[in-house]
This record gives sequence, C-alpha cells and structure tokens, in this order.
Amino acid sequence: AGSVGLVGPEGAIGLRGANAPAPATIASTVINPVTGATLEGARVWATRDGVELGSAVSASDGSYSFQIEAGMTIISCQMEGYMLFTTHAMILPRQVFSERMLLAPTLPEGAAGIVLVWNSVVPDMDIHMWTPWGCEVAYYNYYCVNPDGDGQAHLDRDDTTGGGPETMTIDVPAPGAFKVWVHRYTSGVDIYLSQSVVYVFQSDGRIFRFSLEDGDGVVAGDDNEEWNVCDIDGLTGNVIATDKTRKLLSFEEGTGVVKVEDFSRMPQDKITVTFWMLATVDNMGTPISYMTDTQANGLLIQNYKAFTVCVAGVCAVPSDVSATDNAWHHVAFTWESS
Repeated sequence: AGSVGLVGPEGAIGLRGANAPAPATIASTVINPVTGATLEGARVWATRDGVELGSAVSASDGSYSFQIEAGMTIISCQMEGYMLFTTHAMILPRQVFSERMLLAPTLPEGAAGIVLVWNSVVPDMDIHMWTPWGCEVAYYNYYCVNPDGDGQAHLDRDDTTGGGPETMTIDVPAPGAFKVWVHRYTSGVDIYLSQSVVYVFQSDGRIFRFSLEDGDGVVAGDDNEEWNVCDIDGLTGNVIATDKTRKLLSFEEGTGVVKVEDFSRMPQDKITVTFWMLATVDNMGTPISYMTDTQANGLLIQNYKAFTVCVAGVCAVPSDVSATDNAWHHVAFTWESS
C-alpha cells in the first residue's frame, strides 16, 4: 500500500447557534384539600400539544420538582382514590411554577367539593355558602341539613394560619342554588392581595376554577371585604360565576389609546404583563404605560422593533424581541425586584 498523505489544515469554525431557551421549573406540594395533609406517591406531569414534557412523583412530604421548556403548559396530578386535578399556565423561562396540586378524594355521585386557597400575605380568609333552604355553612356553623327534604352540606376545614385550603362539601344536593362567597376576615388589608382562588369539584370529574385576580365574581361590602364567587345548581351541578357588570376598554378617538383611571392595585415587587398586539414595521410605539402622580414611567413597555422595559424610570437594555411583521403576537413580560 502507498504511504498516507499529510493531514490538511482544520476548517474554519462555524457560527455559534442560538442559545437554547432557559428551562422552567414545576415545583410545589400535593395536598388533600379536605384534611390539609400532604400526599405521598401522587404523579404530577406536564404536557403541551398532547406531548408529555416531564413528570415527578410526590415525596413523603408531598413535594415534587421537575424542569420543562417554557410555554403554555397543562399540569396534571393523579393518585388512586382521588380525583384528577388539572390546571394550565403560561410558564416563562426560569420561572418556578409553584401552584399546589389539590387532590380531592373521590366524591359520591351528586356530591361536590368547594375549596378556597389564597396568598398567606392575608392571614385569614373564610369560605361561606348559603344553601337553597336558607342555612349558611361557615366556620361558626359547620353543618347544614335540610329539615324538609333532600339537602346536606358541611365545612370540612377552617384554616386561620394563612393560605388554606378551606374546604366544604355538598353531601346531598337539593333543588336551587348553593351560593358560594368568601370573606376577608383579616381587617385593614386589600382583599385583592389574597389572590384568592376557589375550585368546585364535581363527582363526575368536572373542576371549575374562579380567580379573584381574573375578575371572576363580584367584590362587595363596605370595605370590599366580600367576594361573591359562584352559584352551584343543586339539580344539574352546573356552576356559574356570580353576575357582574363587565367593563369594556374603548380606544379614544384620535389618540388610539385606552386610559384606565384610578388604578389602585399595582404590584410593588413583581409583575407579569401579557397582551395581544399587531403592529407594522414602521411603528415603534408604546403598548403599556403606567404612571403615578410622582412617576411618569412607573412601568413602561416600548419599542416594537426591540422591546424595552422601564421600571421607575430605569430602562433595561433593548431586547432582541420584536413584533413588527404586521401579524398578531401574544407578548409576555415579567419583572421581579431584586
């Protein structure tokens, strides 16, 4: 055989590809909302477009954790003897999604479970329910039994340390509406800081979710201390949010802007802003601007060609994210104080 020739010089190094998106983390606790106890051995998993992204089994203290790619995600939890729990969220890169998984015990036919959870920055929130026969289930009246026919309900758990869950059960339904409402027991605190959420679990597997932050139901009372959440039809099991007057945002003629006056619940330490938008390549506008009497740019999101976020007048470096292709985009920003 002939001799081996000389090895040629190495070729030029190619361009570096784009960095992979930073992962997000799903991490929290699985709990039984009836007892408040943590649950070991429950499977928690995340899916997107029918594809499983990751999963974990809860440990002896009910905790679980796994990482996924950021994006709109369905998170589910299941364990034998308990109802399937499913929730969904837009999960951002590097975010830790820490919503607790509520595994309610399987309910007998016709029964329903109602669960309240909240942010413990408000120490004490209380769940109440008026029955169709005029009896109120509450922390001061655990049991309601209809003296004239079908109908029975009770309070399973009252939490006074913050966060919940507080849980009540309709054991035997009755004709008419079961009216669910929440009372902010801790005085002198904005009820919206509680970030209260109410879940209604039906025996057929349906789960209804009502969020104070999302504007479900009606806030009432002399000090906005009551949240009227929903009505449960005792015959059909259907659940509807308490009626409210819906608000529409109207763009001002000539300026093309929407102004929301007297906005009083601006978060102070962290915020996520999402919106849909369509813009042309020649538009460098400002989709969101929040100002106060003392700060013109409390929160400013500007420049469709290279989105930039400013907080308290201080602006970050312009990003490489744009939306100037004359197409609809769902845009999300998140900020947290350091």
